[in-house]
Amino acid sequence: MNHEQIQWKILDVFRECDVQSFPINIFKLIEHYGYEVCEYSDQPTMKQAACMDISEDAFRLKKCVYYNDTVAPFRRRFSLAHELGHIILKHTEPYTLRMENEANYFASNILAPRIAIHYAQCRNATHIENRFNLSRSASKIAYEDYLQWRYSITQYGIRKIDQCMYDHFYDDFKHCFVWHRSICPRCHTDLINQIECGSGECEKNLRGQKCLDAIMTGRLYATMQRQIDKKYIKYNHGFY
Repeated sequence: MNHEQIQWKILDVFRECDVQSFPINIFKLIEHYGYEVCEYSDQPTMKQAACMDISEDAFRLKKCVYYNDTVAPFRRRFSLAHELGHIILKHTEPYTLRMENEANYFASNILAPRIAIHYAQCRNATHIENRFNLSRSASKIAYEDYLQWRYSITQYGIRKIDQCMYDHFYDDFKHCFVWHRSICPRCHTDLINQIECGSGECEKNLRGQKCLDAIMTGRLYATMQRQIDKKYIKYNHGFY
């Protein structure tokens, strides 16, 4: 399977699982395809040793994906994405070197599609690491591949897979390609294409919310008071 065919498979996953933001929830994707995700450390001692003998990172057995939860979090994500690649690409054991390379390419591109790297304005591997939660080594490989992707676009034009990937992440309401959506845990503002509120934005948003709360509280009090007054007038109609 060539790289473009793998990219189409990734887009199928995005569509089927309604992936709309990065970093992706790799656990949720694996579970969507009918696999249980199991930590090495949850297994009995003998089984933990057996897991490490099979792989120091992750492996698939029947309907379970086992992974080493003692390694760095970003490495875990890549290992799990690699196993998802084997599932989606319908690889069967024993895995060949070609299958392993395909699963690696799948993992790199589902965690950080090159077009998403572009719109996230990543200028180096560190940006990819921080915005897509890849390990340092995986980020370097992704950035080098992104540069080749960008060169290909400028030389030969956009491909259909790139246009379809763009269309999937384009937000008609925001009028832009959206690579990240979240809510600020402090001021609860919607964050679009930014990981956190900028300097001073939280304070500004909180002040605005307090002002709005004060206005709404005042209006609610006034409404309640009018209702009370109406009931009082109706009840005491004979006095007027």
